[in-house]
Amino acid sequence: MKTYLNKVTSTAAGVGLFLVACVVASLGLSIMVFLAMFALAIVGLGILATPLLALLQFSERKEVEGVTA
Repeated sequence: MKTYLNKVTSTAAGVGLFLVACVVASLGLSIMVFLAMFALAIVGLGILATPLLALLQFSERKEVEGVTA
């Protein structure tokens, strides 16, 4: 009976450790996904802002050259 209890507790400890490892791994992956979403948002803002910045630089260049439209 003692060996049976040993096996049951050992199995329960192994299952518990496996579940904790799965939770920790999923938390790590969710943090990575969260950071990747921020990176994609920054890239998207950069893509949206590029034409506006190019237009601003073009108008500044025209002012420096003294050309008026």
